[in-house]
Amino acid sequence: MHHRYDTANIPIELLRTLVSVADLGTLTKAAHLQRLTQPAVSAQIRRLQQIVGTALVTKSGGGIQLTADGERVARYARRLLAINDQIMLQSGAAAEARGTRIGLSAALVPDVLAPVFAALRGATRGDAVQIEYAGADELSRRLANGYLDLAVLPLTPQNAAAALVRWSEPLAFLCAPDFLLSPGRPIPLIGAAGDAAHRAALAALEVAGQLFVLVVAADDWTARLSALRAGFGYVVAPERMAQMRLDGRPLKVAREHFLPRLPDLRLGVFARPDIGLSRDDKIIAALARILARDLERDNPPRDDTVPVRRRSPQRPSSGAVGQTC
Repeated sequence: MHHRYDTANIPIELLRTLVSVADLGTLTKAAHLQRLTQPAVSAQIRRLQQIVGTALVTKSGGGIQLTADGERVARYARRLLAINDQIMLQSGAAAEARGTRIGLSAALVPDVLAPVFAALRGATRGDAVQIEYAGADELSRRLANGYLDLAVLPLTPQNAAAALVRWSEPLAFLCAPDFLLSPGRPIPLIGAAGDAAHRAALAALEVAGQLFVLVVAADDWTARLSALRAGFGYVVAPERMAQMRLDGRPLKVAREHFLPRLPDLRLGVFARPDIGLSRDDKIIAALARILARDLERDNPPRDDTVPVRRRSPQRPSSGAVGQTC
C-alpha cells in the first residue's frame, strides 16, 4: 500500500530546507539558496509539518518565522545535517561524484578569474570540482549550511580568525581614462550595496564628509564596465583592476584631492570546519599563489582607519540615482 508521507523517517532535504528558512527568514531566499522554486520550498515545509504533526513556521511581516516547535526541530535538524554531511565526506564514492565545491566572491575582479580558474584546474586535475561565483553574503550562507567546501570571502571582524589564508588588496577609485568630475558635484559611484569594496568606499566618504550618489547599482561586472565606459562615474575595486583595458586603454586610477584614501580590502580562504582542510591543501595553496600578493600569516587584523578631510555638507537623499558629472 502506498503511503504519501512516511511518518517514521524524515527526508534529509526537508530538514535542510527548514534550516535554510530559519537562517534566511524568507521562502524566496531559501529557494534561491537551495536552487529550488519557491513553491517547491513551500511544499517541502508543508510536507515536513505533516510528518512531525505540528506547525513549524508562521508568517511574520514580510518574512517567515519559526514557531517554538519549529525552533526545536531546527536545532535537531542542524545536528542531523552535520552527521549526514560527515558521512557523505567519508564516502569516497559520494565525495568523488560531488567533487570539491568552491565559492569565489564577487569581490574578486574579472581580471583574476582566468588565472584562478587555471590554477584550480591544475590543482584538481583528475578530480571533480564545482565553482560558484556569487556575492559574499550568499557564499557565507552556503558555506555555513554545507553547500560549499571552500570559499574566498572578504574578512570581517566576525570571520577573520577562521581564515586559513589572509591577504590584503589595495582599493582605488577607478574610472574611464577621459572621465572628469565637475567641481562641487557629489561623487558618482557605480557598484552594489552588498559589495565589500563598495561598502568600504561609502564608509570612507561618510567619514570624510564627502557628498556621494549611487548612479548605477549593479552586481554584474559587465554592467559596471559598461557604466564606466559611458562615463557615469567611479567604481571602487582592487587597484590591480586598473590593468584592465576599456576600449583599448587601461582604466584610470583617480587620485583627485577630494577623494578620500581607501582602506585595503582584506580577503581570506575559508573552509567548512568539519572537513579538516589546512592552509597546505593543494587547492588552498593554488588560490593563495594567484590571489595573495601579501600573505598575512599569523598577523592580527590591522586597524584600517581612514584619514579624513572633514566637511559638513548635507548628503543627497539615499537612493538618488542619476548622472551627476
